[in-house]
Amino acid sequence: MSTEKILVHIMYAIGTLIVLALCAAFLLHIDFVPFPDAMLPMQLWELAVNWMAMGCIPMLIACAGMYAVSDVRAGAHAKRNTILIFLPGMICLCCLLCLIGMWLYGFLRMYH
Repeated sequence: MSTEKILVHIMYAIGTLIVLALCAAFLLHIDFVPFPDAMLPMQLWELAVNWMAMGCIPMLIACAGMYAVSDVRAGAHAKRNTILIFLPGMICLCCLLCLIGMWLYGFLRMYH
């Protein structure tokens, strides 16, 4: 295995573990406030959505890199494996789109 493949696998694994931990914080609705002195204090589950939205582009790049270096297309279950590889990136993309939608909704309600 080449050094490039190892680095891509490590980056993808780290990104996937972070997305998994943030999804757990969101789904378990952890109401701990890590930064109580902030201007806008948020609970951990709210921060998890924001952090996944901010990590959307790097996670999608890691997913594309993983897809490029792995032999997904040659496998028996190519579609399933492709979906599983891009699942963490799609979760982050959904968080980003949700935040953009909430921002646009608030913006339109403010001026309408």
